[in-house]
Amino acid sequence: RKAAMQWLEKKGFFDQGGLNMKEKDINFANTKQEKLDIITTKLACDYFIDDLPEIANKLLASSKTIPILFDPCGDHVTTGIKVMKEWNELRAVVEE
Repeated sequence: RKAAMQWLEKKGFFDQGGLNMKEKDINFANTKQEKLDIITTKLACDYFIDDLPEIANKLLASSKTIPILFDPCGDHVTTGIKVMKEWNELRAVVEE
């Protein structure tokens, strides 16, 4: 988790000129089910970006949250799921 937070910081997620996220808004889960519960219940996200197709598929099938699969290598075949390969594609993917 420390490495994940360092990566987010390095990539500018907490910068005012970037996504301007707050560290308190970052959630970690111990299991995939706990992660899904946080996304759909605690946060009630409109969109959620994940690099696991399994999470994206479960969100698509069972919630109002719109999944976006982060797939930088284009390794996954998806149906009905928005996909982005780079973070700078986020706005375009959401506005599709």
